[in-house]
Amino acid sequence: MSKQRFTPEFKAEAIKQINERGYSVKDVSERLGVSDNSLYNWLKQHKQATNPDPVVAQQ
Repeated sequence: MSKQRFTPEFKAEAIKQINERGYSVKDVSERLGVSDNSLYNWLKQHKQATNPDPVVAQQ
């Protein structure tokens, strides 16, 4: 069984639907056919990329 890969554009659109349009993770996951866990991971990665931890950045 191969692991499905999603493009950065697809992930960005999924994140946008949650963060900017106010859809729940459950709604987006069902609509796009992506697991809740994947969406939470993408949200975490997006948050870390856009808001790096200032304590880590100072080290």
